Amino acid sequence: MNNGAQGRATAQAQSSCQTADQINNGAQGSEEQWWTRREFVATLASGLGFAAHAQETASPIVGTQPLPEPKVLLPTDDVPRIGPPKRIAAITTVYWKYSHADDIITKFIEGYAIVGRIHRPHCRVVSLYIDQFPETDIGRGLAARYKIPIFKTPAEALTLGGKELAVDGVLLIGEHGNYPTNEKGQTLYPRRE
Repeated sequence: MNNGAQGRATAQAQSSCQTADQINNGAQGSEEQWWTRREFVATLASGLGFAAHAQETASPIVGTQPLPEPKVLLPTDDVPRIGPPKRIAAITTVYWKYSHADDIITKFIEGYAIVGRIHRPHCRVVSLYIDQFPETDIGRGLAARYKIPIFKTPAEALTLGGKELAVDGVLLIGEHGNYPTNEKGQTLYPRRE
């Protein structure tokens, strides 16, 4: 930049400073008085309409639009429930939290949630047989809570301790447990012989 251009830039900067001083002081030649940052922001905000909004809102937190809540239709909503609930016997090898027994049997006992709605199946677990009870067992607690009898054999669970079949359906979950393995490394779960 040459000397002439520098002089013009300096003169423009000084004139703009004088203009700012004139605005800040109210008039040229009066005592120098500066706005505080708070005064400047308040003046700027009032010019943009923010001050009025800030006074209307008591809380500094601005609300958001609520999420839409669609009506959820379950596949079983239109199925008529005829007669009493079906009676189910649950037979499993073990029953601990997050086991297959928990994932399946517990949903038949307590129902399950779908998009914020609880679906209760039109059946009732009326008997339970559990082959093994590890320290992490939850089956006995759920059975006590929902007054479901635990039987000593699968046959007793199917007949409710009687001589005739006394249930309409069976949940059979044989997936976990401490069982021996054969020479091929396959777990030998209990089977009907």
